[in-house]
Amino acid sequence: MNLLKWLVREVMETRLGNDHPDREVQDGDEVVGELPEELKPLWVLYSRLSDTTSSKLVELSARINALSDGKKADSPEVKDLILKGDAALARHNFVKDAFWGSVKDAFPVLVRTGAGVCKGWKVVSLKPTPGLMLGLLTIG
Repeated sequence: MNLLKWLVREVMETRLGNDHPDREVQDGDEVVGELPEELKPLWVLYSRLSDTTSSKLVELSARINALSDGKKADSPEVKDLILKGDAALARHNFVKDAFWGSVKDAFPVLVRTGAGVCKGWKVVSLKPTPGLMLGLLTIG
């Protein structure tokens, strides 16, 4: 299944349940509004996928290290695990970009700032910090 169809299906099937932002609004953050209802399932999917992708990458890394010990790093098994990790990361980045792109589309004031989603589904422009722009350039 292609990634776009997968994303649409996942968002349509995602229920909020007990998933909600737990970050508090910080001093210097500017609340710009509330996350639109239609983006809440995408936030939940992004949040869940962030957790599972991190776990999956740690697991794959351990398996790669175990296989690489005493074997060539370019063995078919290692290459397969690397591809699985790359695919998991690509899927995560696709969902991340879809979510934050949608947030910035809903709140254009966030286009050139860091953004966050806080308790109560509050969308905030993050307080500028030294190095924030460098971080935004490297992580999206």
